[in-house]
Amino acid sequence: MKRILLKTAHIIKGLSIILFLLLLIIPSKLIIGYKRIWLVSERPNEARDNGYVFYRYLVNAHPEINVYYLISKKSPDLAKIKKTGGKYILFGSFKHWFYFAGCKYSISSTVECLAPNSYLLLFQNKVGLPHKNIFLQHGVIDTNMDFLYRKYNNIDLFICGAKLEYDDILLNYGYGDGTAYTGLARFDNYFNLKLKKQILVMPTWRRGADDIDIKESDYFKYWTSLLNNKTLFELLERSGVRLYFYIHPVFQKYINYFKSNSEYVFIADFAHYDVQKLLMESKLLITDYSSVLFDFAFMKKPTLYYQFDRGSYYKNHYKKGYFSYDKDAFGYVCLEEKDLINKIEDSITNDFSFPKEFVKNFERFFVLHDANNCKRIYEAIKNL
Repeated sequence: MKRILLKTAHIIKGLSIILFLLLLIIPSKLIIGYKRIWLVSERPNEARDNGYVFYRYLVNAHPEINVYYLISKKSPDLAKIKKTGGKYILFGSFKHWFYFAGCKYSISSTVECLAPNSYLLLFQNKVGLPHKNIFLQHGVIDTNMDFLYRKYNNIDLFICGAKLEYDDILLNYGYGDGTAYTGLARFDNYFNLKLKKQILVMPTWRRGADDIDIKESDYFKYWTSLLNNKTLFELLERSGVRLYFYIHPVFQKYINYFKSNSEYVFIADFAHYDVQKLLMESKLLITDYSSVLFDFAFMKKPTLYYQFDRGSYYKNHYKKGYFSYDKDAFGYVCLEEKDLINKIEDSITNDFSFPKEFVKNFERFFVLHDANNCKRIYEAIKNL
């Protein structure tokens, strides 16, 4: 009986929220519809990814557009939005609801597409709302993310960052002409870089981590071992290179568990470090399967893949897609820590040069390689 009551309350709450938004649509379209509002966002507390870069482009290149950025009042990035001189709306406020109901374009780097409530996201994907949804993406897709298929999402424009990714999404995801290869917005930042003598270690997250003590996981044990490798310490000290360890936002809640005994190793948390800045300044990336590998490749800088759990990763996390680390990668795959340390030493010795054997992979993957990605995204939206 209790379960039935809870389910009934859940349904009533969801219907009430959806009804509230539907009641807002007509007055919002009448009051602000003529302004042709563009709403842009990422995760509610962020302004450091494709959404922020595209928003900044619109503010500077197209001041005639009524663009607003959605961001949480408590976000450490709110000051960045204010600094652009553009307009913004606090996430979850009544203005957010009102402008979400009356906007022309809903533009986001997350599939949630700016919905102020999860019930509205469900309604939007199943029924639809009177605005266009543009998915800027968080990163280049290399696995089979079937939850992003057209049958599950009401996306009008699916932005792609690479040629092989575009071919795969066009063929399998069901968006047809709503698929566009423009390059990711943040790629515009990846030219004329000021590099520092530093290495970025950035592994991705793992499904099921919340079901166990993270300290008991292989993930924690392997990365902690690397961060305290004495041979690595000697390499960093001898070369004067710093190493920054920054884990995926989903795992940032565990960041304080990771420690290192070297003054050359820094544990980077979300509040104090901007991952885009770390990516642009670093000379070498060490990751496992994180899509940031494509950002680093776009900058034509070397990457090492440390895949100690390669056998189990694709069983428990994402499904394998078109991308093969054996055929398509932009760097060496290491299965053991000792091999990884040797490759790090080689990269330092070679002044972090991009390995020649991976140049062909780079050229066929990034057919578009310039700083006009935001411009192409803008034109794709205008052509909807």
